[in-house]
Amino acid sequence: MEAGRTLGAQAISDVSGAALIERGTGVLLPFGQRMLDDWRRLGISSSDTGFEVALATALIRAGLDDQVPLYIELYDRWLGLVALQPATYWLASKWRLTLPEYLNQARNGFNPFAVMAATNGGQVGDKPEWDAWAAADAAMAAPIGRLADKVDSRRGRVEFCQALELIRLSEADPDALVPTITTWSV
Repeated sequence: MEAGRTLGAQAISDVSGAALIERGTGVLLPFGQRMLDDWRRLGISSSDTGFEVALATALIRAGLDDQVPLYIELYDRWLGLVALQPATYWLASKWRLTLPEYLNQARNGFNPFAVMAATNGGQVGDKPEWDAWAAADAAMAAPIGRLADKVDSRRGRVEFCQALELIRLSEADPDALVPTITTWSV
């Protein structure tokens, strides 16, 4: 993000998707400059994976403060999930955490996640349950396999959602912040 530093294709995609640089040009946006300054001020290094939750928390907090639509939307989605099940449910597995992103889409007027939310509180199950469904129903094997591949290929989701939860706790239950951070060992 800084002048003189070369970013790889994935890093460029990540930071442009995060509204930090201009897509296509790589030019640092004002929000990106703010984040870079904030991270420096806080002593958070993007090169240390131990700082991923801290980086994400600062990013989301700033996005919400600056009313960046992307971060408002992501936070609202998180609030919707924890309204259905506690954060511990979603953070218990990458499968649970990622699956709603793929299921919460309407196609021909049908939204699978909306049905799950209405019938069982949004419990999406875990991968072994979906694997068993695929094994029992030949017509569903290929679509479930494609879905599993998408879920398995996602990275960084846990840390980002932990950051969303820390922001939620800071507003809803500040006394829970330290025990939560301690439990996560971040």
